[in-house]
Amino acid sequence: MKSEIINFLITSGKKRLNSPRTKISFETGIPEAENILNNIEKYSHIFVLSCVMDRQIRAGKALAIPYLVGKEIGGLSHC
Repeated sequence: MKSEIINFLITSGKKRLNSPRTKISFETGIPEAENILNNIEKYSHIFVLSCVMDRQIRAGKALAIPYLVGKEIGGLSHC
């Protein structure tokens, strides 16, 4: 049973890695934040910061925090 689960996870993971990327909705309510969170190659640090912020508040709000802070301080290069 355990080996079946492992094989399923490996097969599913390979299938996802080889499929075209689709845009994910992070439910921030802010289109610009959604675009940034979906651009993992350019803004990986924003995604990581968003994950750290996801503590005991609604996930969409936590995921928007780095974008909002960046906007407040004048750009995402400061984040």
